[in-house]
Amino acid sequence: MPSIVEVKTIGELKSTHTGSLMSRRKKLLKCEESQLKSDRNPDYELELGTIEFKDSKEWKIAYFQLKEELSKREHWTGKR
Repeated sequence: MPSIVEVKTIGELKSTHTGSLMSRRKKLLKCEESQLKSDRNPDYELELGTIEFKDSKEWKIAYFQLKEELSKREHWTGKR
């Protein structure tokens, strides 16, 4: 089942527990590669404020922000 992830602000990420951030990372990585490669109906409309595809600008920003926040955490090595 494809993943749908909510857009979060940097402030929300900073106040989120590390375990929850790791869960967010898993959900982001489970997103489909692109809407063009998806088996969804071509008329499917994305919900505002959600991330569903890795080729979207929102996914790239969310993943970068997540990695940045995790890199500041004590036990995060960034090698996972």
